[in-house]
Amino acid sequence: MHKLLTQLTLPATNALKNEDDNYLRSRFIICYTILLFSIIKGLIVIGIVLPLQQTTQVARAAISTLVYGALLWRLLTKSSALKPIAHIMLGMGIALVWSSIFLYAKQINLIALQFLFMVIMGSFYILGSRLGIIYAVVCTAPIVVFLAVGGNVETYFDNTDFQRLASPAYELMAALNFITIIICQYMFYEAFMQNIRDKEALNNRLQVSMLDAQKLAATKSSFLSTMSHELRTPLNSVIGITEMLIDDKPEE
Repeated sequence: MHKLLTQLTLPATNALKNEDDNYLRSRFIICYTILLFSIIKGLIVIGIVLPLQQTTQVARAAISTLVYGALLWRLLTKSSALKPIAHIMLGMGIALVWSSIFLYAKQINLIALQFLFMVIMGSFYILGSRLGIIYAVVCTAPIVVFLAVGGNVETYFDNTDFQRLASPAYELMAALNFITIIICQYMFYEAFMQNIRDKEALNNRLQVSMLDAQKLAATKSSFLSTMSHELRTPLNSVIGITEMLIDDKPEE
């Protein structure tokens, strides 16, 4: 599995080949993975629902695919644009959750929950805890609203023209969402463990350096002690004779 993921994320790895921060690399790869699988899902949906003449779903998938494709290209060509790209990507995820609940599925289905989880996961992993909380609240809000109205969203959002995603596009999207979630979790876990391994290696090097420093200090102390003894013995005689000569004050 590790080799497969390495090949899958090779473009992202090459874009950050000079980056040593494991967490930054994992954030970049997670963003890359979500965008890549979003493009794949969009193409699958277009291929399946186009013959079924679900024009609304085709337009929705086409727009999303184009935007995700542009974001992916920008991410690979300018890695420093990670945060702005993540904001756009997560904003689209929130829009998909809201529209799925109130316009298309009109229920809290598996797809909506998957997108909810991916938005929360992506916001915390890529942007940090503060923005993660904000995105989590905004993305969870439609579920709270849905439950508040008792699930009767047609009363408040009467959109009979919207079409629900046909099978097997629904099942394939759900499967790819699960794969995306698993890969992102794996990438962040690997970055976490690699960071621990790097710290352990650094601690081992520090311990070796401390032992070397202690040995060097002991050697210096022994050298100074020996030299002090060797110099003090003849100097005592010289100082003693000098004091005798000063006290006797011989004419010579």
